[in-house]
Formats: sequence, structure tokens, C-alpha cells
Amino acid sequence: MELTETHHNGKRDAPSGTAESLLDAVERATGTTGRTYGREGIQPREAGEVGVHVRRAGDVRGEHELLFAGNDEVLTLTHRAESRGVFAAGALDAAEWLTGREPGRYDFEEVIAGDR
Repeated sequence: MELTETHHNGKRDAPSGTAESLLDAVERATGTTGRTYGREGIQPREAGEVGVHVRRAGDVRGEHELLFAGNDEVLTLTHRAESRGVFAAGALDAAEWLTGREPGRYDFEEVIAGDR
């Protein structure tokens, strides 16, 4: 597995929080624990590692690609945000979900599930 993420050239964290969340989910689902950040020189691939590649360029809002490659087959999952408005809309949805709830800490999975 390899994860590549791209954001605008002003983004400071690398990898992004979304990329970290994707990597955490992959690790939970597959049991992998090794992350290899970038590749340079001679680096034989280790079993169970996930390659992580970060790009910062132009005004790219956000793109994450998770590549699963085996012998003679490849599956690629890609998410691309064309506007930062999608992030604002998600924050507003979460704020609406919180309306009327007791103060406290909630997991984002609860927000996504939309349970009341």
C-alpha cells in the first residue's frame, strides 16, 4: 500500500491530518504498523509497510490517493476536494449535530452516523 497526498504550497503539516486518519484506518484494518516516508536510494520494500508521499504545489485544495497493488492488479482510491467549501460545509454539519447535546467530547464517527 502507498498513500500519496497533495495540498497547496502553503500547507504546513505533512502529512495532513486527513492522510494521518487514512493511515490510522489502514493500520487498524490490516494490522500494518510500518510507515515509510518517501523513498530515496536503495530501499527494499519491507513486508507490512505503507509508503507515505507528500506533495505541496500550487493551489491544490486537497487530494488523497490510497494505492493497493498486488501481483498483476492495482486498486486506487482517490478523494479530491475541488473547493475548500466542502470542509466548511462539514464543519457546519458537525456544529448542527452538536446543537442541543450535552457538553462533552464526541467521536467524529458519531457525527457521521447522525444518531440522535
